[in-house]
Amino acid sequence: MSDDLEKRVWDVLKTVKFPGMSLDIVSFDFVLQVKVTAGVAAIELQVPLQNPPAGERMQQEIERVVGFLPGIKGVQVTFSNLLSSLRRRASTPPARAASAADLAARMDQLLDELYPADEPGAAVLVEKDGQVLLRQGYGMAHLELEVPIQPDMVFRIGSITKSFTAVAILKLVEAGKLALDDKITRYLPDAPTHGAKITLDHLLTHTSGIRSLTRLDDFPQLREDLTVPQLIDLFKDLPADFAPGEKFLYANSGYVLLGAILEQVTGRTYADWLAESLFVPLGLTHTAYGAEAPIVPGRVAGYAGSRGSYQNAGYLSMTQPYAAGGLISTVDDLARWARALTSGTLLRQDLCERMTTPHRLEDGRETPYGYGVVISHCEGQKVIEHSGGIHGFMSSLLWLPDVHLAVVILSNNSGHRPDPATLAYVLATLAMGKPLSPLFQAQYLLGR
Repeated sequence: MSDDLEKRVWDVLKTVKFPGMSLDIVSFDFVLQVKVTAGVAAIELQVPLQNPPAGERMQQEIERVVGFLPGIKGVQVTFSNLLSSLRRRASTPPARAASAADLAARMDQLLDELYPADEPGAAVLVEKDGQVLLRQGYGMAHLELEVPIQPDMVFRIGSITKSFTAVAILKLVEAGKLALDDKITRYLPDAPTHGAKITLDHLLTHTSGIRSLTRLDDFPQLREDLTVPQLIDLFKDLPADFAPGEKFLYANSGYVLLGAILEQVTGRTYADWLAESLFVPLGLTHTAYGAEAPIVPGRVAGYAGSRGSYQNAGYLSMTQPYAAGGLISTVDDLARWARALTSGTLLRQDLCERMTTPHRLEDGRETPYGYGVVISHCEGQKVIEHSGGIHGFMSSLLWLPDVHLAVVILSNNSGHRPDPATLAYVLATLAMGKPLSPLFQAQYLLGR
């Protein structure tokens, strides 16, 4: 899946050291672009540079370390000088506080430029203080039938699914059927622990050390329907990446195991339990497990490629993403879900806080992840978020609880740049009436 590939590349990029190269700076004149292909997946990353590029040596080193990753088929490194472009396109902050209509107009203009009407696009919702600032569809839901995207249409959401899986586990903890420090072998005796004590907490926070099935060199044909035990068989005999609690490494295998534990404890399928215990009670009427066979009104088609060369996304058996990425939803349902996460009615307060607090490793280092969500900041405000990437689709859900701001972007173009995760932060910044930082503007320019 593209989100897993992206995390792998970012991890190795952090090991490359050159003057002026940083993953965190926001004031810069140059950008390093890294395009990576791995099988059918392809991503493009941008790294800001404060100084002019360090020439061919930097390019060769990056191509070497990224190309060494398992499964990588190609690496292309290029540089862009953004200084003159940023000066031309930087927006001047308004002299007065922008009205809701002003904010909506700015966001709509940006999205209208980024998602042309005759290409795959996105459904977007921006909601603040219970007021909808923007709810709109951009681009095409179905290229062959020329059907435009409407904001109530249904998309695959990829790894945003993990927030639902995490809440499901926490609901079972709340009911006394699970404990976060339980060994996973209590529920799955054959789980791939290799004798180590791996707990539910480790699986939820990506700190178990269990190898991610989406990083396997011999990952099976994506068209193949697999049972949950067959999914686990793919990685159960592989050596651990590290001791439990020692590191943070994003791993879809952990969430596959969480789904299996849920089924073992409840006697229900993952899809049925979520529908009965989360979707129906919360009124998430357009959220479901994304099986291919059912007729789903408003379901959007997914695409890969770029302008002039779009193709239908390759087939993926939806048995494989499972509890790590198998759900479908709408922007409205996901905004409702975001509000529920910190409402105090979905989970007990202590469990909610644990879910939305960055996890710490055994040595005290803080990770960016809680339970099924990433915790970050935007313009000084806490952000609870997750993005997703799955065949033909990319997604992003941001919830800023202290200012009651939700941003949801669901796209049916898996290769679009800027990606929804970047755009969601841009829209959140605009919704708070703030000017865009150079980093956001660079991402916008590179996506053009």
